[in-house]
Amino acid sequence: MKLADNTQTSPSIDELIRELQARIEGLNRTSLAEAASDGAVQQLLTVAVQLYASKLEDEVVLFPFTGDDVLTPTEVGMTVGHMIKAADIDLFELVSWQSLRGN
Repeated sequence: MKLADNTQTSPSIDELIRELQARIEGLNRTSLAEAASDGAVQQLLTVAVQLYASKLEDEVVLFPFTGDDVLTPTEVGMTVGHMIKAADIDLFELVSWQSLRGN
């Protein structure tokens, strides 16, 4: 993005995310897993979780996905299951934490 005086401005996070989403949606499902390195996927998921948690801490009521049918239950279940395991969270702890937060 250029300004009239030829100084360069950085694209906003929203613009970067829209561009990334458009590029990912342009890939077919069979090549999706090969589109990015494992490390890049981990970085993207880490940043997404940090952004989402930050919104929740600010008491923003925010549905976690862009629509009701963008992810399958299998996709969500696999991801959440691995996230819980990676964070070393016991399901009892998760339920207790959610009940304390009123979720």
